[in-house]
Amino acid sequence: MRIDGVVFDLDGTLTDSMHIWNEAPKALVRRFGGAPPEDLAEQLKEMGRLEASEYMTKTFRLPCTPQQIMDGVNELVTRAYREQVPAKPGAAALLDRLKRLGVPCGIATASEAFQARDAMVRLGLWDHFLFAFSALQYGSKTGPELYFAAARSLGTAPEHTLVFEDGSPASWWPGCGTPPQKGTRTGCGSAVTGICPGWMTPDFWPNWGSCAPERKKSKKLKITVDSGGKICYYKPCCCE
Repeated sequence: MRIDGVVFDLDGTLTDSMHIWNEAPKALVRRFGGAPPEDLAEQLKEMGRLEASEYMTKTFRLPCTPQQIMDGVNELVTRAYREQVPAKPGAAALLDRLKRLGVPCGIATASEAFQARDAMVRLGLWDHFLFAFSALQYGSKTGPELYFAAARSLGTAPEHTLVFEDGSPASWWPGCGTPPQKGTRTGCGSAVTGICPGWMTPDFWPNWGSCAPERKKSKKLKITVDSGGKICYYKPCCCE
């Protein structure tokens, strides 16, 4: 199978940054005098940004507007991307290998596009990417439009575009199997976790210098990358 382009998720895939989205809403509630529960992020995870901000303002009776909550959260996470967020282990090595192979890459994130760019610039990785697109402009990751836009900008067909995600939205792509159940996430903790489509066959792996493992039936795969950026094995994710 020929892979002509690669699309990367940001949070939890390229960067170890999921914690900032867990902590920022609680920090904003405390800033305005509220007492948030530790599981606030869990309560908000199915909501859009405006809905979540309205929920926090109403639930904790905060003396502010939802817009102030959104702006405050965005300020906190933007600062973290620019100053603190580290790359996931193995991400830089894989990006270097893709660059050597001449495979174009882009970012498709639920965060702001400028936040992805700022993080990659600070980490010295931005020159590996042609663009960073946000679901805020192209629609939720539960639909395909963000990924189609990324493939168009890469100049690649969806069936020849590999997506690395720490969640299941990529399996909406044509030929990638059945749509994921609502709320399904993976927690494999690998260097780079891919929700890889069913068309990934053993003939893909020799092109990437790997050990050409046997084909698996599962479409949710854990990919491990060694220190040289070589994809060395994969196995089904069983930790949803």
